[in-house]
Parts: sequence; C-alpha cells; structure tokens
Amino acid sequence: MKIMFFTGGFEYGGAQRVICNLANVFSDTDDTVVVMASYAPPTYQLNDKVKLINGLKWKNYLDGIIKLRNCILSEKPDVLIGFAVQYNIASCLAALGTKTKVIVSERNDPKRMPKQKSLKMLRFITYRFADGFVFQTEDAQRYFASSIIKRSTIIANPLYLKDSIPEIKGRKKRIITASRYVPQKNLGLLIKSFSRVSAKFPDWSIDMYGDGDEIDNLRNLAKECGIIDKVRFNHATKKIHEVMRENSVFVLTSEFEGMPNSLMEAMGEGMTCVSTDCPCGGPRFLIENDVNGFLFPVGDEKKLSILLDEILGNETKRLMMAKRAISIREKLNPESIMIEWKHYIRSIVNGKY
Repeated sequence: MKIMFFTGGFEYGGAQRVICNLANVFSDTDDTVVVMASYAPPTYQLNDKVKLINGLKWKNYLDGIIKLRNCILSEKPDVLIGFAVQYNIASCLAALGTKTKVIVSERNDPKRMPKQKSLKMLRFITYRFADGFVFQTEDAQRYFASSIIKRSTIIANPLYLKDSIPEIKGRKKRIITASRYVPQKNLGLLIKSFSRVSAKFPDWSIDMYGDGDEIDNLRNLAKECGIIDKVRFNHATKKIHEVMRENSVFVLTSEFEGMPNSLMEAMGEGMTCVSTDCPCGGPRFLIENDVNGFLFPVGDEKKLSILLDEILGNETKRLMMAKRAISIREKLNPESIMIEWKHYIRSIVNGKY
C-alpha cells in the first residue's frame, strides 16, 4: 500500500509532528510520501524510507490543487491523507477522477476553524468527495452531518516520549506554556491571573515558549501587570521535553483546540497541568478535573488565579496530580494508536468502511 500525507509546511505544530510520526511508522511496512505545500527545513525528523516532496510552491490555491494532482498522478498513492482544512479541501479536489482514496483529518475546532466563510463553504461542498474522516474528539465529529459521521472514526494523537518515567520531585518553581503567540492561545490570561498571586509566591515565575505576532502585546501586558521580571518569552524549542521535565506546572489557556499535543506531552512528562475546558473537547479527553489535572472555563481569569493559588501553595497536591498525569502515557500509547490508524486506512482503501 502506498500512503501520501499532505499538509502545509514543516513549522512547529501538532499536526506536523503527528504526520512525521505516522509517516515514520508506516514507512516500515508501506511506501510513504509526505508532501508539503510550502518549503521549510524539516523541524521533525523523517526516516530515510519516507519520500519527501518539500514545497509545491503554490502561486495560488488553484495552482496548488493542480500541483498536488500532478503529485497524485505521478506517485499513484492508494490513499491521500490531508491534515488541516485548506489542505483537506485541496486533497478532495485534486484526487477527483483518480483511483486514490482520500481521508481528511480535522485538527481543530470545526466550529471556529476555518475563519473564512469561503473555506467553510468549500469544506461543505468538497468533503462529500472524501472517502474517510479522522476526528480527534467526539465534539468535533458531532459537528458534521450523519453522512460524514458514519464514514468517520475518532483517533487521538499518539504520545511519543522517552521510555524513562520522569522524576516529579525537586523541579524548578516555574509555570510554562508551549504554544504559538497568537490570539487563539489567549496567553495574556495566564499573565493576568498570575499577577493576582505572584506577590504571594515570589519564588515562582513563568516561562513561555513559542513564536508569533502577539509577543510584543504579551510583553506589554506583563509590564502593565507589574510582573515583567517574572515572565520570560522564549522561542519555540526542539528541547521542549527537557524543559517540561525540569519544571513544575504547565498551563494551557486556549479558547479552542483540537487535541493539544503540548498538554499531552506535559502530562506525560510529569507536570501538574491546568487547562481551559475549551472546545472541541481535547483537554476534557485528557484531564479528569481534580484527578490528574485541572480544568477551568474558557477566559475565566479569576478561576485560573484561584487554581494557581491552590497549586503553587500546596506541594503535596501538586505532586499527586503530576504523578497521576503520567498515566496518560498508557492511554495514548503510540503502538495502539498506530494500529487504529492502520486498520482505518486499510478499511478505507479496501472499501470496507
């Protein structure tokens, strides 16, 4: 079987990481091709067995669809798997009239993304041409029509971590985030909430990791809140797992998410995790509130500050939550999730779904 994956570029991101992991696993038994719409140096490592077509150099959307179609006609994959809405749409159109089956993978909240009305309309029109659909949560799946739901499956992201279980004691008194500096992530909420309790916990600080246009606004907010000396802004790093193993608390403040990889990884690396209970249900799938982490309503600055006060001031509870969070490794075991992907892909290719 020949499998082709298609998405945007190799920048840091959950979808890109999942594609690379899937491609590496499938390359052991199948011909595997990864196609990137835009050229960028690989952020995540691909095996030598994986053929990479890095950068279609789109002039416009129609040009991109034509170039993707040429890739399909040249490579003749049995199945094309798109990741993210605009690339799913292109996959559906580019494969029309070929023998290649199409699976689209929704990676975010379908109610919120895409923002453009034109893409929402194109999604509505083109998804009828897809053969299969992979969702990360039940909430995302329920957004679509029954004709799509009956051809779909729900598969969580696999969690790839070092085999060793991390030590949870003796970590730095730091809160970290790992996300793009964009409005969706609402990182200002953490700055404002922490400013409410920072005087009570002078040994604690925040380290943010990411890139994006909001960084200057976030710096200014930290100054306004009087905690600029307590917040460090770092670029995205390939060593985020090492960072997680060194620090104590992870906070996700997003307004919406798919299945947040950073939250999964923070739990697996033994951090005490706090997240918004945001659509479309990814954090709720990972965290059982007050059992292996904490959930709070989207945008609730006061509730987050109350949780921070409780977590930073109670080491016993913090360590208990961190210990329980590590069990996410079993729930998101890569071998089990790869088997789910393989079974679903083969069922679509063989027309059995």
